[in-house]
Amino acid sequence: MNIHRIIVGFLILIVGLFYFLTVREGFSYIWGGDFSLYILHAKNISEGKPYEHTGYIYNPSYPYLSPKTYPPVFPLLLTPVYMIFGLDFQAMKTIPIITFLLSLFFIYLNFKDKLPFYSVLSMLA
Repeated sequence: MNIHRIIVGFLILIVGLFYFLTVREGFSYIWGGDFSLYILHAKNISEGKPYEHTGYIYNPSYPYLSPKTYPPVFPLLLTPVYMIFGLDFQAMKTIPIITFLLSLFFIYLNFKDKLPFYSVLSMLA
């Protein structure tokens, strides 16, 4: 196995451990209103309800406040977590961490042949 892959894997592992070990329990900081619609969309997907029926009342006078519905990508990622754990903020916080770690891996794959190894490594750190 290539030593560069081992170093990158170890770095991603260390970054992942740091993020997973520093997640706060429960609902410990203000996310604004976005998180609630994402969770409600995930709930609707998991329960087979219409995607846009979240209970949010859209105000056309303040369209910058929030859209009527959000794109379904992040709610689709949250859906299995909601189906398995229910409304568990701790479990839902792992999804952004996992997607971040996957993005680090794909950054490495994309740039490993285009840049020197230490440049790619500095992008990941």
